Amino acid sequence: MAEAAAPRSWRFVFDDYATLRRFLDELASIFEEHGYYPNQSFHRADVTITIDPASANGNDQGVRAVEAALDAFVARGVGQADDQRS
Repeated sequence: MAEAAAPRSWRFVFDDYATLRRFLDELASIFEEHGYYPNQSFHRADVTITIDPASANGNDQGVRAVEAALDAFVARGVGQADDQRS
């Protein structure tokens, strides 16, 4: 039996709420496009996104697409990934 993939998290920090709000709107579009809505936690200046593949409900392709989009933000220097997997 294959071991389930561990959850992954990304953290994005912004200088102001307006920039954070625009980022959240962009994320919402990405999530809607791929039909996968990961866990989100945000405050005035930061947002943390956690993807738990176990919650994909058969939408593995959506999970991979959202992970790729989040990794692309990190590659552009927008945030950081917490790749500590168990």
